[in-house]
Amino acid sequence: MTQHSDAPENAAEEPTLGGALPVDPLILDELTRLNNEMAALQRDLARQKARLERLNELKDEFLGMAAHDLRMPLTAVVMYATFLEEDAGDRLTPEMRRFLQTIRLSGERMLRLVNHLLDVSVIESGRLQLDLGPTDVGEVARSVVEMHRAIALRKNVNVTLNVRGQRPIALADAARLDQVLSNLVNNAVKFSADAGSVAVTVEQMADEVRVSVSDQGVGIAPEDLSQLFTPFGLRSSTGTAGEQGTGLGLAICKRIVAAHRGRIWAESTPGKGSVFHVALPTAGSANLPTE
Repeated sequence: MTQHSDAPENAAEEPTLGGALPVDPLILDELTRLNNEMAALQRDLARQKARLERLNELKDEFLGMAAHDLRMPLTAVVMYATFLEEDAGDRLTPEMRRFLQTIRLSGERMLRLVNHLLDVSVIESGRLQLDLGPTDVGEVARSVVEMHRAIALRKNVNVTLNVRGQRPIALADAARLDQVLSNLVNNAVKFSADAGSVAVTVEQMADEVRVSVSDQGVGIAPEDLSQLFTPFGLRSSTGTAGEQGTGLGLAICKRIVAAHRGRIWAESTPGKGSVFHVALPTAGSANLPTE
């Protein structure tokens, strides 16, 4: 005797999810709708990302052009103000000398800001190029120290250099290394009190050359250390004699050191001073003999 199914032969099968349990068609419709919305959102995010990247490129281009156009006139302002201070200072009244000093210091600060903006523009656009080669870090440090002695003497700050052991040769871009060390020594002098001292130490380690710049200045609060190498990370960048900073120098230093595959970090005790360290890879087989 033939058995017949109670269900009609042409009855539509209920939709299933992965061959498992039947799924309500309303749920499938909702899942399809959500999937389409997600795909649309992803396309919109991709368009917005491309737009923001282009705006960022335009911003970097604008900063670069503006900073470049400002650098020459600012250089002239600082140069002529310096000449007037040196050559005509004794013929000026105290008030006129003070005005002239304000012009020079303001011009120097703006020139530093312009130069930093140019560096940021180059770094952010990925156009930072290093001319790497065996570099005598001791000689670079010696040049930086000599360049800052006159500035330090104005504040009665003594700057010393100690090159330990063998001739320290790193694989580095000498000009960019000079820029990093100049920023660190300048900061150390800036945050030093009258009759303070700044010590620059260079030492060849096993696989790196380490430069340390220590001062006896105001120090850095623990909560500020983590933000030290970010743009505008310090809550105050004013030196002990009122010198103004741009808030960009240490962030630029970090990018330059990172491009060398090196490290930069700081240690500080508030009220006692700070030590900044830079470590760069050695030049390996390119090490030069000690003279």
